[in-house]
Amino acid sequence: MPGPQTLRQRTVGEWSFTSGQSYASPFAGVLVEAVFTGPDGREAVMPAVYDGNATWRVRINPGEGG
Repeated sequence: MPGPQTLRQRTVGEWSFTSGQSYASPFAGVLVEAVFTGPDGREAVMPAVYDGNATWRVRINPGEGG
């Protein structure tokens, strides 16, 4: 999993995660979430979406830089 990174305000960040395991129903049977923490300590939990080939992607467009 990637380490901490910084995004500018209103810039879209995207990360992908690939599983070494296959799932019968990755759209419904797997939950992948990422927790983003802003400079003020507030957390945003964002769901990832399945993109095929055992890959999930998560995006965030933060309201503040950090």
